[in-house]
Amino acid sequence: DDPEDDLGDYFLEIMKHLETPLLYSMDAFLLPETHDRIRCFREALRSGPGLMVHRDRAKEPNFWDWDEAGIKDLTLHKAFRQNRGIEDEVRWLTGWKPKGKLKVAPGCWPELFKCWNHRRFDLIDCFSSTTIRDGISRDALHHSYTWDLSQNVTRAPVRSSQLGVSACVTPGGEILIPSRGRSMMGFEKLLLQGI
Repeated sequence: DDPEDDLGDYFLEIMKHLETPLLYSMDAFLLPETHDRIRCFREALRSGPGLMVHRDRAKEPNFWDWDEAGIKDLTLHKAFRQNRGIEDEVRWLTGWKPKGKLKVAPGCWPELFKCWNHRRFDLIDCFSSTTIRDGISRDALHHSYTWDLSQNVTRAPVRSSQLGVSACVTPGGEILIPSRGRSMMGFEKLLLQGI
């Protein structure tokens, strides 16, 4: 063992050796809306199990009422909004309100959004408002963003350094693709991993 050895340099050398050019964009791995897997998933969301989840979500306490809900993430969401100058009630992409009221933007899947909780709705609205307030304003419905809804509002990246580049895609992550109005399917995650 040489104390002068720097493992960081070795690691960089290995990573440079493993680097390969990107041949296809992420969109090339996403299924078209007419694909059977997509159609079956949407039908499942509109049928019995999906409707049961919709009913349960409509009974959830109001995310913005600490006394009613007591959700620990509320302080993070409020701080995120305050730091970026976003008002508490700005919800242009989801239009959510307590008791299951929801008015999603055109192109989004209402049956999927109804399965999510208020924390995810607010995460989506925080991120979409942030992209609009950027120096170069971008509408999340018309640009290639990916948002990990399974992360906290302060941990998930709103945007990557390059449009069309996704953050880490994990099996348990709920990756929203706002331009498609839906989350990434498991099959698509496998395709992105080369499996």
